[in-house]
Amino acid sequence: MEETPEESSEEITEDVLEEIEESVAEDAEDTDNHRRHHIPILDYHSMSMENLVGELQRLVRNEKVQAIKKHADGIKYEFDLKFQEFLENKKEKSISDTIPSQSDNSTKSIKIIVKSAINTTKV
Repeated sequence: MEETPEESSEEITEDVLEEIEESVAEDAEDTDNHRRHHIPILDYHSMSMENLVGELQRLVRNEKVQAIKKHADGIKYEFDLKFQEFLENKKEKSISDTIPSQSDNSTKSIKIIVKSAINTTKV
């Protein structure tokens, strides 16, 4: 009896899941696991957004996912703060570029009054 592609795919999936479960079980039984995966937490607050992204990429590439949860959470928190600050600065800059400042309005008002006074005295 021939195997259908679906049956073959199911067997492969089962094999892969079994391998993953075995690896996780072995890792959990390993008493040196925690020491091997101890990764120092850096000062993420002092890092730029670009450096935070680079550090997260480095951790994902080189470390086990279970070992970097605290790091990823810290990086995400600091990145979100810095990104929010970036957006606020962009909004403020955009607003200041489109709306003239009050001092500019005062200067324009004074110029209009002076021109008006000059025009009235010429008549």
